[in-house]
Amino acid sequence: MLACIAVSSHKADLLTYNSLISALGRGEQWQLALLFLHGFLPQAGLTPDVFSFTAAISAMEKAANGDQALALLACAKRILPEGPNMVLYSAVISACEKSKQWPEALALLFEAREEALQTSLVAYNSALSACEKGCQWETALLLLFQLDEVLLQPDVVTCSAAISSCESSRHWEMALILFTSFREQTSPDVIIYGSIIAACEKGKAWQEAFLLFQYMLEDALRPDIIICNALISSCYMSARWSVAMRALQTLQDLLLQASVAWRHSQIMFFFRTADREPHVT
Repeated sequence: MLACIAVSSHKADLLTYNSLISALGRGEQWQLALLFLHGFLPQAGLTPDVFSFTAAISAMEKAANGDQALALLACAKRILPEGPNMVLYSAVISACEKSKQWPEALALLFEAREEALQTSLVAYNSALSACEKGCQWETALLLLFQLDEVLLQPDVVTCSAAISSCESSRHWEMALILFTSFREQTSPDVIIYGSIIAACEKGKAWQEAFLLFQYMLEDALRPDIIICNALISSCYMSARWSVAMRALQTLQDLLLQASVAWRHSQIMFFFRTADREPHVT
C-alpha cells in the first residue's frame, strides 16, 4: 500500500522518498527500502542524493547486511557528484561491524581518511567494535592510538570496545592497562566494568576482579547479573572460596530482588565448593 501511494503521487518529491526509505529502514524492511531506492525513485524521474543512500544503508545496518551496504556505497560513488560523505561511510562501517566483517570496516575507515573526509568518532567506534567481534585486539589498539592523530577524544563506547577486544582475545593484562588509563580520563559505566571484570575472569585474575568490583561500588554503580556471575566465577576458578563467600554476601546485600539466574549461580557455587573443599570432621 505504501509503495502504491508513493508511485501514484505526482507530488512526491525526493524528500518524501527519503523519508519513506528511512521509515522502511526503521521498520526493518530493507528489501522495500532497496525497491524504493532503485525502483520507485528512477520511475519518478528522481536521482537519489546522499540522504537517500544514507537512509538505505542505515536499513542495511539494522539488518546486519554488510554486503548490501557495500554495494550501496559502490553505487553512491557512481551516482553522487560530490561522492559519499563521512556520515554515509560511518553507516556502512557500522553495517560491516554488525555483520562481523572487520576487514571491510577497517578498509572503509582508511579509505575515508584517504578521501580527506573529517573522520568521526562514530566511525572509529564501529571499526573498533568490528575488530572486537573479529578477535583482532592488536588492530583495535592501533585504531585507539590513532585517535590522537585525527584529534578525537575517546568516549565510553570507545573504552568499552577496546577493553572488550582484549577480553575476547584473553589479554586481560592489556584490558586492565586500558581500563586504568580510561578511568583517569572519564567515568566508566556498568558496561565497561562488565567488560574488564569478564576479562579478569577469563584470565583467572580474581584479585583484580574483586578490586574492580570495589571500584565499581565506589563509583556508585550497581552491578548487573553478568558482572555478579563473572566475579563469583573468577573466585571459583581460582579456588578462593573465602573471598567468593564474602563477595556473595556483598552481592546479596546489593541485590535484594535476585533473579532466577543469580540464585542458580549461588546454588552451583555452593555445590562446587562442597565438591572441592575438604570436609571438617
